Amino acid sequence: MPGGLFNQAVSFALSGAALLALSAALPALFILYVRCSLKARKLRPDLSLGKLETIELQRAVLLYEKALRRREEIHRQRAPLGTGWRAWLRGRVEFWKEFGAELDELDCYARDLRATIMRLRRRPIQRFQSWLHIVSAQSALGRSLCGYCVILTLVIAVSYYLEPLLWAPGASASLGAFEF
Repeated sequence: MPGGLFNQAVSFALSGAALLALSAALPALFILYVRCSLKARKLRPDLSLGKLETIELQRAVLLYEKALRRREEIHRQRAPLGTGWRAWLRGRVEFWKEFGAELDELDCYARDLRATIMRLRRRPIQRFQSWLHIVSAQSALGRSLCGYCVILTLVIAVSYYLEPLLWAPGASASLGAFEF
């Protein structure tokens, strides 16, 4: 029975509709390969920041350090008013009345600057990962395209080889028809 299953699979693979479907996938693979090749030429595997990115990173780091220094200065101005929890609570309320708005602004500003710093430091790695992804896809598509062409050529050759040749019945005719 395994031979029957194999014969059915081969007869399906060698039918005209299956060959047409297999042939239609070839241009799609080729278009994807060309697209990846063009993208790979545009991208560069650069592991450094550009000139303007470096300037922006330095600016963000300086502003972040300045915001942290100002925050520390504000916290150094906090003086305990006395002992006990009431004095501590009163001192805390007075401190937040005087510096609360500025501390909230500094916290938001420092958070935004930290996000900018992290984004800029992550950018070269993201560029490299993108380049690596495109080059890997190009390589995989190129190899699958070659393999697909080889397999498609073999399937077409086998399908035409297994069809009965048109001149074969004439070649097996006996010479008896030509006797006088």
